[in-house]
Amino acid sequence: MHIRNYYRKRLLVSVLSIAALLVVVSASAYAIFVTRISNTEDQVINVGNLQITYQEGSQIIDIQNVRPMIDSVGREQTNNIYNFSIENTGNLAYHYHINLIDNPNFATNILPHQFIRFSLNGGETRVLSDYNNANIFEGVLNPGATQEFTLQIWVGSGNQTDATLGLPNEILGSEIHLKIDIYGRAGFEEEPVPEPDFGLTNSNNGAQELEFTFTGEIESVTLPACTFQFEVWGAQGGGFDGFNDGRGGYSTGTKAFNESTEVFIVIGERPNTTVAGTIAPGGFGGGGQGGRGPTTGGGGGATHIALASGHLTDTNVRTNILLVAGGGGGNGGQATTATLPSAGGSGGHGGGLTGLQGNFENTARTGGQGGTQTMGGPGGSANNAAGTAGVAGQGGNGGLRATNTLTGPGGGGGGWFGGGGGGNNNGDQSNQGAGGGGSGHLSSLLTNAQMIAGNQEMPNPSGGTMTGNTGNGFARITLIQC
Repeated sequence: MHIRNYYRKRLLVSVLSIAALLVVVSASAYAIFVTRISNTEDQVINVGNLQITYQEGSQIIDIQNVRPMIDSVGREQTNNIYNFSIENTGNLAYHYHINLIDNPNFATNILPHQFIRFSLNGGETRVLSDYNNANIFEGVLNPGATQEFTLQIWVGSGNQTDATLGLPNEILGSEIHLKIDIYGRAGFEEEPVPEPDFGLTNSNNGAQELEFTFTGEIESVTLPACTFQFEVWGAQGGGFDGFNDGRGGYSTGTKAFNESTEVFIVIGERPNTTVAGTIAPGGFGGGGQGGRGPTTGGGGGATHIALASGHLTDTNVRTNILLVAGGGGGNGGQATTATLPSAGGSGGHGGGLTGLQGNFENTARTGGQGGTQTMGGPGGSANNAAGTAGVAGQGGNGGLRATNTLTGPGGGGGGWFGGGGGGNNNGDQSNQGAGGGGSGHLSSLLTNAQMIAGNQEMPNPSGGTMTGNTGNGFARITLIQC
């Protein structure tokens, strides 16, 4: 370890050696055991095994030509890292301690602990002198459990501008000889595995869960390395209240994460109705636009959760999708006047494996078809203007005719593949075709996965069951276990 030139002297750190613990009770070349059972005599006995396994080649750390470092530089080094793991192979829980102590075989010229800086498992920078008896960590290890550790050590004064400032002349020539001392006492009550508090708590059953409602934005949350259930409900298609029944679908599945992972959530929107002469907008989440008029509905948006940010029309999102619930198709309108809307075709329900076809006068003659797993639903046929087909992530638009101002066909629902838009019949007095529902989708990464179309019974986010989802979409993430 070299001090800067203006010191005109050199601090020699001959070896930073981390030796194994002294008591070996196994033939394994990698195992070290110290077991103590907690009783009135606190005697040392072999009850189970507290096993320390070292990464190959790292049982001894020998750092040559080290200089004092500021913390950011010390943490960037790769030659000062020591990896080991502790496994409890017995049937009793262990309360264990990790001590970082001076090797008693070297009694002179030892560098004071206030200049030895370290980090454990990538945590905050610590100073060895701050720890009583050099006890740098303690915990409880349940039977069969393993805890991995990464120890990183460097030398510095604590000054984050110049690591040599504050190093006194009398320590020049000091050496560092350290040893990791690990021991445990068996017979403790098992440590409960905490559930990470990552979000809201459901008041009904106490389960930790996150709930997402419609905001019109892409949302995200970072989940810990645990197992979660994902649930999504697609939005209902738009239209005059009481007339449209194009309900959203439902999808669910479970996934275990091995590391902290960010997931992205898009909640589908049930679009608002419009006014005479204005095109009905599609819902956020890929709903297609409808025709003109107050009785016409745009397609409902799909709800999805993915490992990438964006919409279902984005290739990267589709590559990293977890699950999708399809949105319902928009209502096909009918009106005798601008203020007296009445029922036209009812929107197709969202998927599910496939979306359902939109209706016209309770038949399928000019309704858009539902999206599938491989293609969007074709647009509804028409004696005037056909609806457009749905595509990947986007519902088709209802057919437009310039003279229609009071009513028009419905838009297709958003989904993995969108539903087709409804077809346009002649005149403002005619019934118009409804949009088809969008399809749902499940990633192969999920287990316990299921899709339910909007015409079937599904879980109600508020409890119990319901037939299809009405209103905006919804999503829920529930912690299963860690």
